[in-house]
Amino acid sequence: MKTSKNRRLIMISLFALLLVGLMLLGVRLSPALANEFYPDHSDLVETNEPHLINDMATQIAEQPDAERESEDQESAINASTLDAAALLKSMVQDFENNTFSQSGWLHYVYYLESDIPNGVTLPQNYYCDGWFLINKTGNVTQHVISYYDNARNLNQREIYKDNTFINLTTNDKMETEGPYKLKLDFGVTRYMLEMQMEGSILNHEVSTVDEKPMTQFSVIGNYDKPTVFGNTSQPVESVRVTTLFDQATGAISEIAYVYLLVDGTEELFYKVQTSTLEWDELPQEFVKLLEDGE
Repeated sequence: MKTSKNRRLIMISLFALLLVGLMLLGVRLSPALANEFYPDHSDLVETNEPHLINDMATQIAEQPDAERESEDQESAINASTLDAAALLKSMVQDFENNTFSQSGWLHYVYYLESDIPNGVTLPQNYYCDGWFLINKTGNVTQHVISYYDNARNLNQREIYKDNTFINLTTNDKMETEGPYKLKLDFGVTRYMLEMQMEGSILNHEVSTVDEKPMTQFSVIGNYDKPTVFGNTSQPVESVRVTTLFDQATGAISEIAYVYLLVDGTEELFYKVQTSTLEWDELPQEFVKLLEDGE
């Protein structure tokens, strides 16, 4: 596998921490976090370039006494993971199409938890309660986002209007070129598909969470040598990314990113669980907040 491709998995790990603070804005950083939440990882990438290896397919292909059987098994695995990839793409697209089939105020609430300190002004575990004004093209033209700790104390609040992000807690501002696309999957499914394209096995199964049937996708990216990240207690051997879809609604209910460490233990980098995703009227206190901008 080419080094340039292998770097992508490293960058996923390095910048996954960014994703949990992006206010679901795709590539746009919130102004509250932009300055202190965007470390320069270039030195680490240049000096530590582990290779993504092809998981089960590689292990099967390397078995010395069953070359023909290995080829058959590897072909079956490749076909299976391609089917899973097609299904994942389809479910994400259907979810987004259904969600953005109308315009108005979308109320989106999720809870993020982590075993690893994030090193930023947000709590390690927090609630994100967001109101997003979606236009006819499916883009966000205004928003009000509030962050709360586990005791439901307000930690930060941000608004977006007139193509400008304004953090009302820190008074930071950042202008944009125009309305943005709300990434309900945090961009994670794209990375899962890229990992699958580069050799990792994308698994698909039906599971049950809180007595609800879920469609689960997971992928593991292995490093060919232990990789050190500053926020983990030990070097990382591999990463596991999982996405759960609620079969009843087709919505993404959970996204998890886990570090698999050299001693066989795991550390949860982050897990995002959605509790609310519905169209509603913006509360009057937030209407006034957008009008006043403070």
